[in-house]
Amino acid sequence: ATTEMHTRRAQEAGGREGPYGGAWLQNGNGVAANSVQISMGGAEAAEENFRSKKVKGLTGERFTHPWEVEKPSFSAMMEFFWKQPLRPGLPTKTEIEQALPLAETEWARVRNPDPRHVTLTWIGHSSFLVQLGGVNLLCDPVFTGRASPVSFAGPWRYAKLPFTVQDLKDRAIPIHAVLISHSHYDHLCLETVQALGNSPRYFVGLGLAAWFKDIGITNVQEMDWWEETPFSPVPRTVGYGASSPSPPLAFGTGGSAFGVAGGGGGGVTVVCAPCQHWSARTAWDPLKTLWCSWAVKAPGGASFFFGGDTAMCPAFAAIGEKHGPFSVAALPIGAFLPRRMFKTHHASPEDSVEIHQHVRAVKSVGCHWGTLRQKALENVLDPPKLLAAEVERLGLGKEAFTVMRHGETRSFPPP
Repeated sequence: ATTEMHTRRAQEAGGREGPYGGAWLQNGNGVAANSVQISMGGAEAAEENFRSKKVKGLTGERFTHPWEVEKPSFSAMMEFFWKQPLRPGLPTKTEIEQALPLAETEWARVRNPDPRHVTLTWIGHSSFLVQLGGVNLLCDPVFTGRASPVSFAGPWRYAKLPFTVQDLKDRAIPIHAVLISHSHYDHLCLETVQALGNSPRYFVGLGLAAWFKDIGITNVQEMDWWEETPFSPVPRTVGYGASSPSPPLAFGTGGSAFGVAGGGGGGVTVVCAPCQHWSARTAWDPLKTLWCSWAVKAPGGASFFFGGDTAMCPAFAAIGEKHGPFSVAALPIGAFLPRRMFKTHHASPEDSVEIHQHVRAVKSVGCHWGTLRQKALENVLDPPKLLAAEVERLGLGKEAFTVMRHGETRSFPPP
């Protein structure tokens, strides 16, 4: 029955119906139907439609979306909580090892990546090692066994970790930059940031540099949606941890104190872009920092898009128009059920195929699945099945959007 549900064809009914009910694109993902159909007069007009926005509330200013977003109803939230006992159990350890085999990381390719290509290694969940233009980046790195403010509760890692921060250091692979999509614990990890230290540049959304400053990390650049900045690695020996160099904080638009860091034999342009999600570290700071997707572009044409954690939203077409096509995109496909609860902030696999098309990615890989035990109600091994069924239904070619094994390395040429 589950397989039949996964492969059910979408139906035309105002918006396509997804496999779990609800209109899929136009009014089933928390986006009002009239918000999706936006007339965009070129890239600049598209950008103007989707700038970050702040509003005043009881706890001060907070970020919100510049497009209309449908909030989960009280009944949707209650459905989510009362169905928790019905959440499918994890597969056995043997089944997980068979379904999620650990790949042998290609360290020779990681040490000497082709700067003309995007070289991508999946660490797990939303964490990637990304290499292009002579720059090594980490996306939402979480190298711990649990994504939580406490060690005894919260999402825990059921898939094997392919390597550690220390492994990167031991293999003389420097990390030049880190992209953080937002402040949730499964995307921003205190222990991991402390292990990396001040050596890499941290690119974060508005308001998040203060969190880094509080833990002694100052090599941080805050960015707003649509801002872009050139970045080149500073020539140095591999260094991680608190003793690494500690440049001052940088804020505001690209080209500020941290424009080009100089030297290093390579460089990229980092672009902060919109997405549809939210942020919080505690009960007292929801929506106080900006959530983002990211684009990274190398001079030779190689380009990478990181969707972060997101629902389907109208800004992705604008991103594709302004910055696409991309060699490869990393897009979330897990933690999406029940749809009435998650449709406003987590994309389903079908949604992410639509995002793949909107941002004009030549290839995409799925993330935000198969790693951490989260509260969503789908079977943890179902997202790739849904993804493959949707790719086949649309006739995109089975290699257009796939998943990777933990630790696997792939290379993608310029579009």
